[in-house]
Amino acid sequence: MEIIGRNEFVDLPELGLFGLKAKIDTGAYRSAIHYHDLRIETINNVKTLIITLDLIGDQPVEKKFTDFKITKVKSSFGDKSKRYFIRTKMRIGDIEKMVDLSFSDRSDMRYPLLIGRKVLAKTFLVDVSAKYLHSQNSSD
Repeated sequence: MEIIGRNEFVDLPELGLFGLKAKIDTGAYRSAIHYHDLRIETINNVKTLIITLDLIGDQPVEKKFTDFKITKVKSSFGDKSKRYFIRTKMRIGDIEKMVDLSFSDRSDMRYPLLIGRKVLAKTFLVDVSAKYLHSQNSSD
């Protein structure tokens, strides 16, 4: 098991995203990344999920996915909503693993990326007194 802090810098290499500030949330089951715009289009007879990511401090970037799923998710307030999920590679420090990542409006949140228990299980232990254990930049 790898020890991580309550906040870490996370890479999503298949999405070309590196050094994203993430909140490690043992109370959340699933992981989510902030999006600005989301739509479904049919391109060459294939349903395509088109997401515009507008992450804090970065220019908006559009990503397209043909391999995605839709799931109903219950929020911490008990509200159910439809969420789009993709499967992608995630890296914290030297650990890489495939994760299911949902798209959520996190514009009111401090961190654009939330890492939940499903990613943490059997791989990471969280030291809640620490931050950024797997980065050279340890400021917040």
